[in-house]
Amino acid sequence: MTLTLTFDHPEFPDGHEFDVGGILVENREEVEITEDQERMFVARRRQSVREAADGNQFMKVTGKTTVSTKDMNEILVETNTGPTDGEVEETDEPATEEVEEGDV
Repeated sequence: MTLTLTFDHPEFPDGHEFDVGGILVENREEVEITEDQERMFVARRRQSVREAADGNQFMKVTGKTTVSTKDMNEILVETNTGPTDGEVEETDEPATEEVEEGDV
């Protein structure tokens, strides 16, 4: 069984299309989420589909995820674009340098 996403927003008409983290769903309609869509959602939103639905009163998710917690964590590590703790040099210096006239 896969995840199923329903989006129900009372201020939009039936059939209005929403983009939910790369998953297109029409208002008041149900869409099955493929494993690839679920993986892309995690990579884009940095959270699972179920976590996103927990924070959104208009989204309802049913079913069982096809992506394991281990796989989700690997996706998050692979798609992390920020520096790791070891790559960040801590200093007491300000983050910006002053630019003097003539340097520009």
